[in-house]
Amino acid sequence: MHFYTQTGEPRHFVEMKTRPGEVRPTRTTDAKKEGWVPSVTTILDVLGKPALIDWKIDQHLKQAYAFSKCSTDKISVHGHLDTEEKYLRFIKDMTENESKVRSLIAKLIKEELK
Repeated sequence: MHFYTQTGEPRHFVEMKTRPGEVRPTRTTDAKKEGWVPSVTTILDVLGKPALIDWKIDQHLKQAYAFSKCSTDKISVHGHLDTEEKYLRFIKDMTENESKVRSLIAKLIKEELK
């Protein structure tokens, strides 16, 4: 996080009280105490980034699709998909329900970002 004075002077570091002459990154408590304001990027970091979330979902779906093109040998994912037929049925169901998958992944990513 980066902070600035009301006049726009950067306050990225503060001097350490326990070790004069040495500095550490500014903390939120320092900024509150001194009346400094967060940088624009610090403010924007708390906002959702829908395009980034969509990109992450696309990457997960691409990996799932690439995995589906792998070996047609017996596949075992935690014992649930033990035959090619079950696996292909799972992939078909997954692609038919892509919007549900996208929504679930988006929820998981949002929870992870909290």
